[in-house]
Amino acid sequence: MQVKVFVTPRKGILDPHKVWLLDFDRGGVRVAARSWQYANLARLRRSLLKLGAARDGEQRFDAAFWRPLMAAYERGREQVAPVVAGGARG
Repeated sequence: MQVKVFVTPRKGILDPHKVWLLDFDRGGVRVAARSWQYANLARLRRSLLKLGAARDGEQRFDAAFWRPLMAAYERGREQVAPVVAGGARG
C-alpha cells in the first residue's frame, strides 16, 4: 500500500534535496499502481506549467526540472518497491 496524495504546486515546498507535502485533505491509502501515480505526476506537471514554470520554454523546464524530478521519482520507486512487495520494515 502507498499513500495517494493529490499534489499541486501550492501544496508543497521543494528544495534541491527534499520535497515537503503540506496538505493531505484529499489523500488516502491505496494499492500502489503506476496508473494513478503517473496521473498525479501529469496533473502536477500541468499545474506547474499553468503557474508559469516554463516561462523560459517547455524544453528548458523539462531539461532543468521535470526530467531530473522524474529520474529521482523512479529511483525512489525502485528503493520502495521491494519493501512494498515484501511487507513493512521493522
